[in-house]
Amino acid sequence: MTVLVLRPRHKVDASVAFFQQQGIAALGWGLIETLPDDGGIRHARHQLAKVDDQHGIIVTSTVAAHASASFLAATLATVFAIGKSTAAVLDNLGIQAHTPEVETSEGMLALIDSLALECQHWFILKGVGGRDALATGLQQRGNKVEELAVYQRHVMAKPYQTQPWQWSEIQCIVATSGALIDAAFHHTPASVLQSIPWAVVSERLAGHLERRGVTDVRVCNGASDAALVACIRNKME
Repeated sequence: MTVLVLRPRHKVDASVAFFQQQGIAALGWGLIETLPDDGGIRHARHQLAKVDDQHGIIVTSTVAAHASASFLAATLATVFAIGKSTAAVLDNLGIQAHTPEVETSEGMLALIDSLALECQHWFILKGVGGRDALATGLQQRGNKVEELAVYQRHVMAKPYQTQPWQWSEIQCIVATSGALIDAAFHHTPASVLQSIPWAVVSERLAGHLERRGVTDVRVCNGASDAALVACIRNKME
């Protein structure tokens, strides 16, 4: 089985290499590039200047962690990271972050519920337009939430391929975000994408695909490369 891995440009090479090291024939499509949002970073620095241990900060990606490094290192708030790679960036800054076992917005909400924290004011460091499910879930639990966009995403006019490929080669598509799914549909006829099985990281993304007419969707147990590989192996059995 040949798998097409959809990732942001800065992550796609490493993801494809990991898949291949695990014995899975993988190709990569880098559809989105990320750029720091200087105005957003200044606003986030101002908003987080006076937070204390009664506040929670959720860092949604490695890009958000790097963009916020200059002011996160001194924070007194309780810090959370969506994924282990994001937590590793924060750890290098001397920041210990709670990380969910299932590295999705839903996994983060489950972790927060399990910890029974007193935080009722949350800040989410993210990209412009990303991850509304996290804010919605926290608000439904009675929390005040401020979303701080510290970087921008752009759909690449000419997506990056880890090596040349044709759609006739692809037997499964892996996607970790709604933005990547939308970017794929932006560049490809819907009929092509609807004819290929997909693997995604949450029921929310599965619903997103189903609304776009995709009928063969598998939900993986996490968004890390290791979780995605396990999901594909299970699909191959």
